[in-house]
Amino acid sequence: MPKPVFVVTGPRSGSTLVVALLDSHARIAMTNEAAWVTFLRKSFLLAKTPSSQEIDDGEGFRTPGLLPERYTESFARSYLTLLGPFVTEFYRRNGVDFAAGGCDYYGDKILSRADLIFALHHMRDAALIRLVRDPRDVIASTFAFQREHPASWLESEFAIRVDHMARFLLETGAALQGREHFFLRYEDLVADVAGKTAAMLAHLGLEVTAEVLEYQRGAAAELFSSHGTSASPAASIGRWRRDLTAEQQALANERLGPELERLGYAI
Repeated sequence: MPKPVFVVTGPRSGSTLVVALLDSHARIAMTNEAAWVTFLRKSFLLAKTPSSQEIDDGEGFRTPGLLPERYTESFARSYLTLLGPFVTEFYRRNGVDFAAGGCDYYGDKILSRADLIFALHHMRDAALIRLVRDPRDVIASTFAFQREHPASWLESEFAIRVDHMARFLLETGAALQGREHFFLRYEDLVADVAGKTAAMLAHLGLEVTAEVLEYQRGAAAELFSSHGTSASPAASIGRWRRDLTAEQQALANERLGPELERLGYAI
């Protein structure tokens, strides 16, 4: 049976490119933000919460439980038993035939700490890729993306986004501490797509194929042109120095300082 592979990342960090690079390998089947891990996690919360309590998913969502308390444990265990077949059927409906034996991994992005903790607890054989990008560039990119796609992002103050990034990096880093995973910086990927792709696949026990190389030569550049908000991948690195005001830069450096240092980014 194929194993899950998850790209643990924040928004605007190059994750769509990483997912596409993985998916270009014939033995990896990736979806892109299909949110099936989120669905499984929230469904499991519902399954184990009795009607006398409310579900709190840690993301501001609260709803009453449905089941009598004496049934919740057996219901939740039954749900976990069905988790694997459910995922298999989901991928089958999206054109992936696990029974044919041509696939070693399937997966998607993980974009929240709650989803990561769920995956670590209930999909213990999952392979993990932690993708990070200079959080100051991430924040600059979210504002640029919002200007191009006004309906895609909720308005929020600059400081709120800084604090969200600091918390996300801290919490996901702590959750992965001591757990085997492949660490990838966006900046390193942009500088050496071929080398970093090969290293990422090697971590999964796979080699670069002709299909992967063909994707790198062609569609990868097209993907950036449709998703990027800079003139080129190289121009997207260090954009915070151009896009953020001096006041914003000072605030970001102060609040993100520990994470910047941990991830190897200069202040």
